Amino acid sequence: MKRIRVLPNNQARDPREGVDVMLGAVGFFGVGFFVITVVSEITGADALGWALTLLAFVIAFAGLLVVRRRITDRMTATRSAEEAAGHRSSP
Repeated sequence: MKRIRVLPNNQARDPREGVDVMLGAVGFFGVGFFVITVVSEITGADALGWALTLLAFVIAFAGLLVVRRRITDRMTATRSAEEAAGHRSSP
């Protein structure tokens, strides 16, 4: 069975794609839990569970931002090293 490729063979995937998707999902649900927490606080309902869930989403979002930053820094360092090696080898 022939494998179907969406990208051309010479075009690599960006390693940040998966992290970006997770950032979007975690951010979406984080905003939702923020709204639920605020409404619970205003109406006087129990909000501790909602607030703790929101805290978990905020921590997950911050962790994903750190991961994305590390990937970006690694890509920049690799690109800089490749450019430096290319400049040294040119006549």
